[in-house]
Amino acid sequence: MSGLFSRPLRLILTASAILAATTAQAQTFSGSAGMRQQSTPDQPKAQLRIYGSNDVMSNWSGSGRNIISTDLCAASSTGRFRLHIQSAGGGRMTSIGSPDRMAYTVRFRDGAGLEQSRRVNGDALVTFEGSSPDAGDCSRGANALIEIDLAEADMLSRAAGRYFDQLVITVDPI
Repeated sequence: MSGLFSRPLRLILTASAILAATTAQAQTFSGSAGMRQQSTPDQPKAQLRIYGSNDVMSNWSGSGRNIISTDLCAASSTGRFRLHIQSAGGGRMTSIGSPDRMAYTVRFRDGAGLEQSRRVNGDALVTFEGSSPDAGDCSRGANALIEIDLAEADMLSRAAGRYFDQLVITVDPI
């Protein structure tokens, strides 16, 4: 009977770019535009930091939307950047133990407060453009938010079970 059982959800977030550095509280990655080669002082630079755990889990009890969110910092020396979110599951939450797959919506709010969303249903790559007007790097902390929103109707139409996806997030200056 679908819709009556808890659906644990697991989302693994991975930040990726050249020149990686890790701290105890967050993962920080910096990169440059183009071929992701070692940057020179005159090349634009971007930085991405995911705060909290990169392995995010959520339990849904059978009613309402299920929203998984994490704070991050996305910044660029130009003030503008392009954020790429690559889904390992081909743009769908994948069930463990059944063939069910579930579409979801990715919402991104940048450092200027602009919120954008994209319905992910088989799209393995989602791209957002954003700005970081107050910071050229991530030294000031979180300035952005990513949310994964699973609609109640989508969850009720799937078999109860465990669903997961892994997202690789990259940032480039523009």
